[in-house]
Amino acid sequence: MAVTTFRNEIWIDVYVRLPGRKPRRIRRRSPVQTKKGAAAYERQILEAEYRLGGKEERTFGDFARNELKAYARANNSPAEIDRKKKALETHLLPFFQHMYLRDITAREVEAYKAEKTAAKLAPKTIANHLSVLRRALTLAREYKEIDVVPVVKAPPVPEQPFDFLTFEEADAFIAAASPKWKAMVTVAIRTGLRIGELRALRWEDVELERGVLHVRRNATIDMKTKAPKNNRFRDVPLSEEARAALRGHRHLRGPLVFCCSDGAMFEEYECKPGVKTTSKKAIGRTVYWHVLRHTFASHLAMRGVSLRTIQELMGHQSITQTQRYAHLSPNVPREAVKLLDMPAPCSQSAPKAIRS
Repeated sequence: MAVTTFRNEIWIDVYVRLPGRKPRRIRRRSPVQTKKGAAAYERQILEAEYRLGGKEERTFGDFARNELKAYARANNSPAEIDRKKKALETHLLPFFQHMYLRDITAREVEAYKAEKTAAKLAPKTIANHLSVLRRALTLAREYKEIDVVPVVKAPPVPEQPFDFLTFEEADAFIAAASPKWKAMVTVAIRTGLRIGELRALRWEDVELERGVLHVRRNATIDMKTKAPKNNRFRDVPLSEEARAALRGHRHLRGPLVFCCSDGAMFEEYECKPGVKTTSKKAIGRTVYWHVLRHTFASHLAMRGVSLRTIQELMGHQSITQTQRYAHLSPNVPREAVKLLDMPAPCSQSAPKAIRS
């Protein structure tokens, strides 16, 4: 019996000793402030700790390979499932798989970070791994495998660089594109659509007379169609160049705007040569589809378009994602500071000093 009194309150104070593990002290205030209630609370704690109720304690490896993977299949996109699988199999499982779930504490998380930092992994990569670990431990708590999720602190991640085409490079890129890809890369550069949104774009979503694209779908890597990322449905105005490209591209192969010769949807890997070959020919370096999306946002920022508008056109969930383009609008802070040179409004004149 390890019921004690501390500051006029009844507590339990016991050590849990399990084979192959360090003794662990459990010291908690009894929710029922009587000796009988504290004794019952102690029994409840020990039954849970020693699994006397018959529930077998699970390792991280067992939980991740079963429950976490099942959860990912039900809730994540194929691309996200692939990223989580690589993080688990290559990094997290070799480190955590033999640990019991409730033995994973902030200390073990920090040890993992130290090991991966010493292995020269980028902070962003480590942060991605820890995001998967946090999701696994949160899920374990929801499934009542553990009581508390340990603190999982990601390392500071510096602002990630991104590539985009200059105005001259964008014009050269479009001019150098082959007939098969010319309309698609033009629309990508002038609307900022993701590659999945381009692959899933249908003629019914294109209003050439009004000059608007309705972004309602996104194609996944396994050829399925779903809502746009983060369910951000949006309308994107078409520039004259994009409208002309779509008019010239009009076909009768099927409902998809950009498709194979038989009207079937492009697979994602089939689209990669379209920009890779063109970029080498036009600008002397290799870029991919996402660079065309960055180009659209960058050009808008360089033309002085507000970040809020760019966020809406890009379909970003948070303005934080859009702020990476802020440095491309150098005139905005300069014009703001110029306001300080203006005379003060009469109603805003400084109050006279009051003598004491």
